[in-house]
Amino acid sequence: MNLFLIFFFVGLQILSASEEILLQSFSTSIEKQNSDVKRNLALAVEKLNGVRIEPNSVFSFSDIVGEASVQNGFVAGRVFYWNEAIYEPGGGLCQVSSTLFNLLLLSGFVIKERHKHSQPVSYVPMGLDATIFYGKKNLKMLNPYPQNFRLSAEITETSLTFSLYGNLQLQERFELETEEEEHELPIVKKEKSYRNAFSVYVYRKKYRGENLLETSLLYKDFIPAVYFK
Repeated sequence: MNLFLIFFFVGLQILSASEEILLQSFSTSIEKQNSDVKRNLALAVEKLNGVRIEPNSVFSFSDIVGEASVQNGFVAGRVFYWNEAIYEPGGGLCQVSSTLFNLLLLSGFVIKERHKHSQPVSYVPMGLDATIFYGKKNLKMLNPYPQNFRLSAEITETSLTFSLYGNLQLQERFELETEEEEHELPIVKKEKSYRNAFSVYVYRKKYRGENLLETSLLYKDFIPAVYFK
């Protein structure tokens, strides 16, 4: 059984409503991505940077980024999974949605729509991804707070970073924890390489200061076993 832990502390101080402060950040590595993927990432970053999330409103990834089509400036890009790399239209956009998903989870947002990949990806731990497919699979997150937030998106040669800004410090901090349960294949074709199936449990812990207020099971993912070519 493996545990993966993410945490970020957000203080208790309440600041002047006229000030905008950094509340949370989350980054993923793009060091191994090729130029086509980085082009798609940069285009999505341009669309998402500066987006405002109103109080008690639902953020919709697809409504802002749009379809990963040639008409919208996106290209086919190489996407890394655990044991293979494939080319997908708009390759890289799922890394954008997954990075943003983790930021908002760590900020206490509520999941309204989220979809997993069919197999683990390389840029976030298993269970913490969020795939998108325009018109079919979206990422939607509810802002449960009575304040506005601003998204900041930044890309360098090595990393993709999303940050959340607001006028008031949040009173709680959150940690994400994943628990993996591996399921061995009952029959194995020994001439082929394979990956066993996994169940992944994703928990979120809420703290006020050092006091744990609650631990919630957000969802459970099941990742089927696969044989590799």
